[in-house]
Amino acid sequence: MKLAGFIFVFLYCTLLYSQVDTTFTELRGMEDSQGNTHLFYRKHSLNQGVDYHVEYNDIYHLNLAAQVDTLFLRDYFIQNTFQWEARSTNVYEFWNNNPATWISCGEYTLVDPDAYISRYDSTYVYIYLGLMPFLAISRQNPDLLYAFHDWGSGLLKSTDAGYTWEADSLAPLDVVPFSLSPFNDLVLFGRKNDYGYPLMKSVDGGRSYVLVDSSVSWYDGQFHYDADGSHIYAINRSFQNRFIVSPNGGDFWQDVIVRDAPLQLSVDPSQPGKFYFSIDDSVFISTDFGGTFSLYWVLNRPVMGLYLKPGTDTLYAATTKDIYRVTPRDTVSLKHLSESPNDIDTPPTTLAKSFRLFQNYPNPFNPATSIPYYLPVGGEVRLEIFNVLGQKIRTLVDQRQPAGNYTVRWDGTADNGQKAPGGMYFYRLKVGNYIAVKKMLLLP
Repeated sequence: MKLAGFIFVFLYCTLLYSQVDTTFTELRGMEDSQGNTHLFYRKHSLNQGVDYHVEYNDIYHLNLAAQVDTLFLRDYFIQNTFQWEARSTNVYEFWNNNPATWISCGEYTLVDPDAYISRYDSTYVYIYLGLMPFLAISRQNPDLLYAFHDWGSGLLKSTDAGYTWEADSLAPLDVVPFSLSPFNDLVLFGRKNDYGYPLMKSVDGGRSYVLVDSSVSWYDGQFHYDADGSHIYAINRSFQNRFIVSPNGGDFWQDVIVRDAPLQLSVDPSQPGKFYFSIDDSVFISTDFGGTFSLYWVLNRPVMGLYLKPGTDTLYAATTKDIYRVTPRDTVSLKHLSESPNDIDTPPTTLAKSFRLFQNYPNPFNPATSIPYYLPVGGEVRLEIFNVLGQKIRTLVDQRQPAGNYTVRWDGTADNGQKAPGGMYFYRLKVGNYIAVKKMLLLP
């Protein structure tokens, strides 16, 4: 007891007299059977010195109807002179959108990492040396679950709602699944553990896989399934942040947006083709499967997570310091983290405070691309396309426009009606004294 008390005092004093920056790092949500919104977010803090490292990335549950905010699942790493302990929560899922009936997986470490699966009514239903990066519940059969035990048994299956697990001896050990289709519980997507980490697809419950994309590494992929049952939107964060779309159930993939800035996405499960997408601090909406985007809102910090309330235009967005409720009419901060002494907060705005020219999408493109921009006030607008020699080849806009969001489509043709050759091009927006230029690549 004396040693435990000393450790507590040590950690408390360390946190009290050290500068600790706390941020939101993730947001997801769901509607319960009564239509009440539940948000789940991660709150990250780090405090470290010469002989200690204390890091938390715990998951919290914010019940909006009851206005109750509670610690949900632990995720931490503590190392000092007296202690070495870590617990990660990699995946958590729910039965029937009930926040009280959950299952999670991750690793718990005192010496070596122990992979675990835990249910709401049982501390551990599976624990063994290794890693546990994947867990999923079938939408067609709530008693069927999949998991993957890295360094161990490989693909695991449960047919009794996660109480007992068995390894599937027919499944390959070198493909790590990370997504189960909500429309067919025999369809899984995973990455092959070899050079390049290509994307693999299984249609027999993970027993065999075929290659469906090797153009990029899929080491860290996140899938969002459209309500039409065919389109899949992926956020791939393996090296750069990529927004990638498949129109045919994952058999073919195409880059839409590639950025260094954070990318987030949330689909509307009640309306095919509709989703919200963020790049850094800007949120866009698409209602045509990502063919075109319109600027929806600009927040004051990078967006770390999005959740759209199904069938509505109510969007929940987490930045590093706030969780917002965003509607076409206003933005309300539901939860705010305190600032560091040198961090001056600014309120969110309905639209950007200055002119903004955004990157075209898709990019690279063929045959057409869309160019979005925002005008805080009206003015004479010119939007032009130039080749690498600086020669103007197309004027897309030359007129006075009122304040607002705009998206202009370019089909790759010049002013003379001829198709422009493949290569690098520049597009320039000029409004009064404001001039912005960005580049894009037209594929041959």
